[in-house]
Amino acid sequence: MERHTTICVGVRMQHRQVIVLKNKGQWVIRSQNVANETAFKTQEAALKAAVDVAHKLGKDGEPAKVMLCDIKSAQARVFWTYGEDPYPPTVKTAAPA
Repeated sequence: MERHTTICVGVRMQHRQVIVLKNKGQWVIRSQNVANETAFKTQEAALKAAVDVAHKLGKDGEPAKVMLCDIKSAQARVFWTYGEDPYPPTVKTAAPA
């Protein structure tokens, strides 16, 4: 998981992190519990899948957050948090890519 904190500034927290970022023209999910990097054509699809992963982790006793990461600016923001945000999530405006 440490590799994710070097990608984005300010991502380190107590929750398990499910990272969504754009890589080589595709949106990907990266997380310690995801064996292979999963690619999606749209940011919306990647965020939905990431929330599903984080929700399952939370139900299994591992609180998780979905982080939307912008590699160019090395910044990340919390998109969804287990136990704080509704599931399924309400529509949120994601940062333009």
